[in-house]
Amino acid sequence: MPKEIRVKKEELLSVVKENMEAHKLVYEKSMIMFKENYGHRLSIMTAGIEIGEFDMHLNLSKPESHEKDYQRIIRMLELECREELELDEQEFAHYVMDQWGWFYTFRTSYYSNSSYYSSSSSSSSNSSSSTDSSKHGKCVSDEEAERIKRYLEKQS
Repeated sequence: MPKEIRVKKEELLSVVKENMEAHKLVYEKSMIMFKENYGHRLSIMTAGIEIGEFDMHLNLSKPESHEKDYQRIIRMLELECREELELDEQEFAHYVMDQWGWFYTFRTSYYSNSSYYSSSSSSSSNSSSSTDSSKHGKCVSDEEAERIKRYLEKQS
């Protein structure tokens, strides 16, 4: 197995931009769900205080954007003069396969928020839809759900 490979700069730039767009979509949807979950948990805590129950734990995972990681690589590629570049195994894993050290935590945060979001929104809704988007909460269209699924399952 080669320790380094040669890639065309424009193809690599395209892949990194595509990966960044998928990351942004997942982050944006995760933040929507996180904010709603946060508000819901606070209202539950407030109601608990009124009856003498003091649960001080929100137990929510705040999403983190790693868009700057992508932007840095994109800018480096845009300024690169060579048309072909060499990538080592780790660079290939990050830039092409989208396998970053932070990815597991990022994915866990998304699923944690979507799980909580779906359960809290389904309790206030009598819809029993089983579309892909229902697994991701009501803020996600079926098309977005498919893109999110592909992005998050890249690492599996």
